[in-house]
Amino acid sequence: MPSSPHYLFKRIQLLFCLAALTVAMQSKSKAEPLTEADAELQNASMRLMRRSYGDKLPDIPVIDHRGNHYRLFSDLVKDKAVIISFFYTNCEDACPVTNGKLTQMRKELKKTFGRSIQILSISVDGDHDTPEKVARYARSQGIESSDPDMPEWKFLTGSSAEIFKVRETIGLISNDVTRPLDIKPSAHGTVLVVGNQSTGRWTLLSSTGPMQQNMERLKRIAGWTQEVRYEDHRRSVMEAWKLNSGHQPQATAPAPANVSNSAAAIPVLGKVQTDLQGIERQGRDIRLSDLKGKVTVLSHLYTVCPHGSKAVIDAMRGLNEEFGARPDFHQMSMSAASERETPAFFRNYAEAVGIGEKASWWFVTLARPQLDAFTTQQLGLKPAKLIPEEERLNALDVYENDLRLVLLDQHGQVRGRYAVFNTDPDLGALAVERLRQDVRQLLNEPAAPQRPINTASIRP
Repeated sequence: MPSSPHYLFKRIQLLFCLAALTVAMQSKSKAEPLTEADAELQNASMRLMRRSYGDKLPDIPVIDHRGNHYRLFSDLVKDKAVIISFFYTNCEDACPVTNGKLTQMRKELKKTFGRSIQILSISVDGDHDTPEKVARYARSQGIESSDPDMPEWKFLTGSSAEIFKVRETIGLISNDVTRPLDIKPSAHGTVLVVGNQSTGRWTLLSSTGPMQQNMERLKRIAGWTQEVRYEDHRRSVMEAWKLNSGHQPQATAPAPANVSNSAAAIPVLGKVQTDLQGIERQGRDIRLSDLKGKVTVLSHLYTVCPHGSKAVIDAMRGLNEEFGARPDFHQMSMSAASERETPAFFRNYAEAVGIGEKASWWFVTLARPQLDAFTTQQLGLKPAKLIPEEERLNALDVYENDLRLVLLDQHGQVRGRYAVFNTDPDLGALAVERLRQDVRQLLNEPAAPQRPINTASIRP
């Protein structure tokens, strides 16, 4: 007997297939929103398809509407965030509705995701839909596939049999009584497959569902975290750069590494008012006040988030290589103590990532309430959030944490928060370089103590 989640998934599949069939049978009539199906999909909180789901997509050859040849998985899905829809050029009901909704979504995605997400529309009738027919179809739908601020919206075609395997792998072809109906091109429905193969988060959406609800779910699934505020990240990085350097950079062209004596003053965002105590990886008690007089970089280390942890560790490892030998520089990675996150665990973890025992880098565990209070009230980071059980990547994937690195100066003042873990790798690299420059400036030009502001009034 199938497991409960699998049974739920199959039933929702059946609901969609039947609804899509009803729409398809209304020849040349205007498609109506599938209100009941939409509600079922959203209210059921469909369980996410895990990383293995994306990895199992057949790597079939496909051709886009411009005649370019690709491999579906290795060229267009691997390590990317995507929205996948299905169509065929003779479709007169569901396809125009889906394309219209995708056009609306794309305008919003341009603001929030930029070049980090791509739409792939795949013909379910590849044997008849040539690249030329697909190109004419896209034009007839009024779809502008090219946009300098987004990856091109690709309309793809290929072997009908191989595309059938893709639909079957995704779960749009059932093995029960509806299979004879599912295999027909007209039964593809209005389902959108949304996912980020890098993070392993995947789900299904109905293109006819409420736009705001679809966008929130899409940002949560296709982005890196439960609550993606990509545009906020972009704006904060760019504004900080303008404030500190007096100019607007290109995201792909980081500023020069050397900081001149005329560099703008780094703003003061707050001041740490209370001490922090925890247990270092060697088992000894430490206090943040022990680092008084040093430039310090702090991070919230969440090791069950492999992608976030890698970005944080890579950035801090680079800082350690450049500044670790200086007596006036230190780093501290903090984690909530648990049965897994123990000093012994972090002793092995630090060794595995190449950080020796004598490095100026503490791996500290402390109780979650103390950690949460310190990171939010003193450092100005966002509070940790519980991840809904159905969206957890593994049993330990319980919380989503603000993984920005925080820079403290010699006087315990917060001088910056840096989103080194970002959906756009260019912006992540930009944040890392900004952090390195600010560290250099603080070490080489220690500023006089400035009047602190009340961090309790700061919103992360």
